[in-house]
Amino acid sequence: MFCVLDHLLALAVHDKAFEVDAINRDPSNIFRIKIPEHRNSLKLSWKSSMANIPLFRQPENCAGVWSTSATQPLKSSTWRRYLKGLGISAGLEHPFTQYVIRRGLMNAVNGKVTPITFLSFSKHN
Repeated sequence: MFCVLDHLLALAVHDKAFEVDAINRDPSNIFRIKIPEHRNSLKLSWKSSMANIPLFRQPENCAGVWSTSATQPLKSSTWRRYLKGLGISAGLEHPFTQYVIRRGLMNAVNGKVTPITFLSFSKHN
């Protein structure tokens, strides 16, 4: 849940953003790519058509079917509404906000709490 890179890779695979089609078809192929011994990493190139497409995009309703916009970036008001709904659905005692995520994650990084318990934090703690 807290690995940002996993989420970004998942979004990129969903958008078929990589130039290597084998990764777009099956994301597990990332683990089969051989990295040359003289290098410590491997550069995964994006399609040039995806260079100016926002990664996080606004939802849109077309003929009663919800989908992700092809070009419109996600608005902060939509993000806040989604977080609020997620907190309500999860039954959290305090509002679930970006602040709670940021503070809880930093507390987890600093060893003050585990990532699982950070959700109980609110602005009042």
